[in-house]
Amino acid sequence: MSGGVNKAFDKLFSLLSEYNDEPAQRRGIEEAKALKPQFLSILMAPYPDGGENCAKALSELPDEVLVPYLWNLLEWISDLNWPGALIILERLKRFTDTSMLANAVERCVRTAMLFDEQLWIGNIADLLHNRSLRADLPKDIFSFLYCRYQRIEGAVL
Repeated sequence: MSGGVNKAFDKLFSLLSEYNDEPAQRRGIEEAKALKPQFLSILMAPYPDGGENCAKALSELPDEVLVPYLWNLLEWISDLNWPGALIILERLKRFTDTSMLANAVERCVRTAMLFDEQLWIGNIADLLHNRSLRADLPKDIFSFLYCRYQRIEGAVL
């Protein structure tokens, strides 16, 4: 990347800082939402100082813009203590392109199972609120997540 792009990103992250006043943060969120889709990956890490604002910007983008980043967004919710994770979780619950989301969920769940990431699996299971997602998930993944969801949340879908 050129120095100009790096400076622009540095400026954006300084605006997104939660230490700024509300108008500066809102300006940062608006600038982040206006990024070209190929640059959205810079917003994907749960930064300690600005992660909430990165998540707010991402949560306002349409599904079709977020589809290439579903793995990253699902990874973000592996720990709900990370800045912005709850915002991302709520956005994923509203995701309407559930066939694409189901594909990403399946890959993440299989990875989480491989590494015994029970917390991540439980957080992904919270996405079962989305009835369309439930219908698009492979039966084995749905059953696996449903068991975790009931055990962790005590919920009945």
